Amino acid sequence: MNIQKQLLLDDNWARLRRSCNVKSPITLNEANVLKIIQEGRPSLPVACYLLGEIGTSLSLPVLRELAVGKTRDVSCSAILALAKIGDSNEIPLFEDLLINGGSLTAEYAMVALSKRGTANELSSVCKFGLKLIEKLKTPQNWDFPSGLLLAIQFASRYVGTNTADELLAIFEFRKSSIMWRVEIDWVEQNWGLPDLD
Repeated sequence: MNIQKQLLLDDNWARLRRSCNVKSPITLNEANVLKIIQEGRPSLPVACYLLGEIGTSLSLPVLRELAVGKTRDVSCSAILALAKIGDSNEIPLFEDLLINGGSLTAEYAMVALSKRGTANELSSVCKFGLKLIEKLKTPQNWDFPSGLLLAIQFASRYVGTNTADELLAIFEFRKSSIMWRVEIDWVEQNWGLPDLD
């Protein structure tokens, strides 16, 4: 592990211990992070981050439970941790959160699916992308949904299938009304998508 990553882990571990009012020096390891989570202590997003970095399959049940919880920042952190240390067994959870989760949770589930998803999830990803396109009426000055770009990138892996081609065609038709030209140019140059013009 490089020094920079170790410093980041140590810093987050110190933050977690401080927020939990842990005075004694305890070692950063999976068992101690899980113990803090199971005791219901604060700073669960930091704990999820740490499990995403050092966790093993022992952390997966706890992270799954946190991913479907009501607290958005905890849920989103748990989803990212699952995407890092989980495997293909997590895909149904990500797909369910994409379809049934709140808007932010769904965006994070899309991040996870962009890393782990396969053609089996194409239909759900395209429905998610179409839903986001429907919501957008004009270019957004502040927060273009990254989940939409990930859905477009995901669909571009499967060009030639009806589902992917439908999403890409609708995006192509609507892109100039929902994105600034500079955003369109950036997407075309950096995401390796099929030519959108």
